[in-house]
Amino acid sequence: MIRMLCVLCSICFYGMALSQEKTVVALHLKTEPDKTEDGWYIAIERIPDINITPGQTFIIKAIFEDGQKDTSTKAVGIVESITTQYINAKIPADKFYSTFSSTAMAYFLTPKNTLRKDIFYKFARMQIGFKSVEDSVIFNPTAHLSIFTKEIEENILTAMLNDIHYTASAMIDQSDGQQQTINGGDFDGKPLFETMQIVTSADLKNFLNYVWARPEIYTGQNWKISEIFATWMVNQTPKILGETAE
Repeated sequence: MIRMLCVLCSICFYGMALSQEKTVVALHLKTEPDKTEDGWYIAIERIPDINITPGQTFIIKAIFEDGQKDTSTKAVGIVESITTQYINAKIPADKFYSTFSSTAMAYFLTPKNTLRKDIFYKFARMQIGFKSVEDSVIFNPTAHLSIFTKEIEENILTAMLNDIHYTASAMIDQSDGQQQTINGGDFDGKPLFETMQIVTSADLKNFLNYVWARPEIYTGQNWKISEIFATWMVNQTPKILGETAE
């Protein structure tokens, strides 16, 4: 019964986004849920560029981490107050479906930025970050939620591709001639690291389109682009059909 309620909550939530000029954003929790007599209380990250108001409802879902694939709805809450840094919210006792930790994300409906058609808009809304193999920031979702240009997009794509090539070369230097052969997909039968050295911007965009279509796998985390791109290659380069569109 609880599982069914979780599914229905998610369907209604995303259905509302489709039926209105709204979109879904994910925000980090800042505290563990605190149980009281009349429910649970949590603090949620506040981002000034996202319009959240007192009385607004939201859902909480776990993120995909440490092999944990359960990203179902854990609770439904309501915003009680907003400060400079935090959104303070309450979860009624009957809307707390299952336990979750502070790594879970709070999902809100907010007005859609109709000017943003780029793929990185969804990454920003879902708090999907990308960094280099040496932990340098490549794409900061919060910073690029509202400020974004074609030049910024091209710079990000270039930085991603350069890091993939650099990582592949570094791994070849360290591998002592031992490396994985890809089985299936676009690079079937080819050595992983040598192939990573020559992947193109088209390959990168195919991967980013896949992330765009499966955001629940990546939401709320900051990923090393070379590592998850290599995983995509090894997993037979799954793709989406058609074009991405907000």
